[in-house]
Amino acid sequence: RWNPFERDPFERAAAEPRAAQSGPAPWGTRFASLSEELRAFAAYVALDAEEEAAREQLVALVREVVAEECAGARVEAFGSWPAGLSAFDGDVDLRVVGGTAPRRGDRGEALLQRLGEALRPRV
Repeated sequence: RWNPFERDPFERAAAEPRAAQSGPAPWGTRFASLSEELRAFAAYVALDAEEEAAREQLVALVREVVAEECAGARVEAFGSWPAGLSAFDGDVDLRVVGGTAPRRGDRGEALLQRLGEALRPRV
């Protein structure tokens, strides 16, 4: 499976999309019921341990940078991932709450630059 944390995100468009695959569904073809097929599909798209760890690492990196740039701020994950509904190719929604906001100008630009550097894929 394609892991968004292993390569440059701009390479994603070059990867073969799942919809372009032909043949039987990768989660199986012979099911006694729709419920059985839905469970198989959910298992297929669910995060594995490595994907879960990659997301945890992403949040830790963002929290570290934000803590250094915005005193007292918290980074919170929300959406499908913390709810346990994220698919392997899903995004990670984060928000910054409280603390001192970076001032316009140098501090705000520095925060964005530091986040960019921290999240840049190591290829």
